[in-house]
Amino acid sequence: MSKSTSKSCFKIEVNSENSEFNKTEFKTMVNKVVETFSKGDEKTNQEVIEFPVGLEQRVDVIKSRILVDMQERDTSPQCFGIWGMGGAGKTTIARSIYNGMHMHFDKSHFCSNTRADFVKKGVVDMQKDIVRGMLGKLNKETEMDWEKKWKAAIKGINALIVLDDVDSKQHLEALHHPLCSSLGPKSVLIMTSRDRGVLLECTQPKDIFRIQGFDNRKHSERLFYWHAFLKAEPPAHLLQVSSRIIDACQGLPLSLKVMGAHLYGHNDESYWNESLLWLQQNETDIFKQLRISLNGLEPKQMEAFLDICCFLIGEEEGTACSVLQGCYGLGRTYLEVLTNRCLISIAEHESVGRFRQPTRIIEVHDHIRDMGRCIVQEEKRDRAWDEVTAENILKDEKARSTLRGLSISSDFSFPKEATKCGSLPHLKILVVKQVYDLQWKGIWAAMFPTKNFLEKVRCEELRWLKWRDAPFQDVPVGICPKSLRVLDLVGSEIRCR
Repeated sequence: MSKSTSKSCFKIEVNSENSEFNKTEFKTMVNKVVETFSKGDEKTNQEVIEFPVGLEQRVDVIKSRILVDMQERDTSPQCFGIWGMGGAGKTTIARSIYNGMHMHFDKSHFCSNTRADFVKKGVVDMQKDIVRGMLGKLNKETEMDWEKKWKAAIKGINALIVLDDVDSKQHLEALHHPLCSSLGPKSVLIMTSRDRGVLLECTQPKDIFRIQGFDNRKHSERLFYWHAFLKAEPPAHLLQVSSRIIDACQGLPLSLKVMGAHLYGHNDESYWNESLLWLQQNETDIFKQLRISLNGLEPKQMEAFLDICCFLIGEEEGTACSVLQGCYGLGRTYLEVLTNRCLISIAEHESVGRFRQPTRIIEVHDHIRDMGRCIVQEEKRDRAWDEVTAENILKDEKARSTLRGLSISSDFSFPKEATKCGSLPHLKILVVKQVYDLQWKGIWAAMFPTKNFLEKVRCEELRWLKWRDAPFQDVPVGICPKSLRVLDLVGSEIRCR
């Protein structure tokens, strides 16, 4: 029990210098503790940070500065930046700070993947996510007149907000600036970015903390050894090659984790030497460094990884399992394989709504996501996660015939070459984002080019259809085949007959 509170507390310590354990058992143990906390009324730690090697010292420096600044009298929210190259650990540090500080504020919210979600969801949906994260729900009045009333809904609240992976002035104008002008004076906003110039644009940043790779050799060794061996020291015959691999990773936490996970379970020194040679040949190209982690994936596991990179980031674990199972016969097994290789992670997030039960969300580091999309773009050309990619693929008859996944908006202008297309024979995933104002549903229902196109196309292999807020009452027959496994039409006008 804590001396300062009557509430139950858990404290688990793992001695990474002397201990070794089963990776699956460790994750199960930690998730059980998080689940126990989540049953209470308090807002709990939203994501478990595994193997927090070298984290405490870096976090303490930033957190102590924030706490000191919070003691000062101020008339507006205080802003802090965390800056560094991709894979250096910015998100992990921001998450740790958030986990240790959110209880000091009236409300809090961690906005992960800002850059990707800004494209995927749009400005309004991201603003709504932040407000729901703080308040739990939105009243109808605010929902109906969002542009004028959302800032009033959070006016004066002293909150801790983290905007992770901010990389443009648009993000500042849509999220940071409105929050600063609305939240209470004891609020703190923390932003992570790879672009220091963007952080300098925010409202009088108190401090911008630069995050680099480990400068302490022991931290690099410990992180790599725990992922490669699940213990603090390597076997004698792999000691020398381990040291050279750690050197090639140049202290970058992401590379150390991914390389360690790739080599886990392999005791053949020749295999390690080959991996080292690959890493040395590509040490200036992080995509190529990370790509070695895909070696050994079975074909269907590789396809599942690419589906996740293109379409399933931010989806609930249950949805991802169902989609992958529908496409490849296995879902949870593939998620476990990819998680163990550090290619994806599944994070606990507190859901909004009456019961506020935690949900498990699929996350992928942006470098690994970009690597997966680069493979699709340069080699496969069979998935389109944005409209530029979609247009290029749909113009090409051969590429159309092998298209496996498509994500577009409801007002997407299909290229002329695709208008006579009668079939997308291999399409398994279709995500349509509705872009028109919901109050105009009836007027616009017959005018959406996406619906008009899909009225004529047969997608016999479709497994997942996501079209939220669809303004029409009938789903085109061609995109509702018998093979469909996951149907997401939340908020739509669709009626069962």
